[in-house]
Amino acid sequence: MTSTQETMPPVADGLPVLATLALYKPTAGRPTSGEIQMTTTVDESRVEYVAQMSGLAYVRVSSHQTGYVCDGVVVPYPQRPSEAHVFDFVADTWVDPRTLEQRKDAMRALVAQRRWEAETGGITMPNGMRVLTGRADRDNIAALILTAEAAGIAAVDFKAANGWGHLTLEEVREVARAIALHVQACFSAERAHHDAMKDLTEAEIDAYDLATLWPLTHNSIETQ
Repeated sequence: MTSTQETMPPVADGLPVLATLALYKPTAGRPTSGEIQMTTTVDESRVEYVAQMSGLAYVRVSSHQTGYVCDGVVVPYPQRPSEAHVFDFVADTWVDPRTLEQRKDAMRALVAQRRWEAETGGITMPNGMRVLTGRADRDNIAALILTAEAAGIAAVDFKAANGWGHLTLEEVREVARAIALHVQACFSAERAHHDAMKDLTEAEIDAYDLATLWPLTHNSIETQ
């Protein structure tokens, strides 16, 4: 049930002989491999007792190493692709246990988050004015146009993200039009991703690029 990774070095006379153990749960069909449950340092005379009481197999290690046991040796885990992946101790690799449709649902959630970030991330007008595009910002601009029209105001002081400007009412309308185009482009990109994901296969889903199609902030007509 046990395997040896490293022989413990000799110790000085009169001092207790200690052993550091990585206690692991053996994988079915691979008794010398498995997930480490804990590491502990015990007196050498109690090694077998500790293993027996824990119900686990063990390997000797020189320090409290992290990773998993593979053929009697503690090795580090490879990089985990995502939080959804679980480690396969038979194949020594991360696997995604979700169904294809579950993975698509997760991708749709990521697309919705990316759309929101693009939608509310602001745009830059041709004159360099940076305009915020959060939903409250859009409401404020719409209200500004309505109140200016009602009051007969021809020009307003406009606070952009990067400074002040003095805009005619028509220039404010141009800002509102640019924002509307930007927002619509964001939702169109989200829909395009949804349409593309419908037909993705298991072999294709990992390579699908969620970063494409989104509008550039300096011009909502163009896309990445």
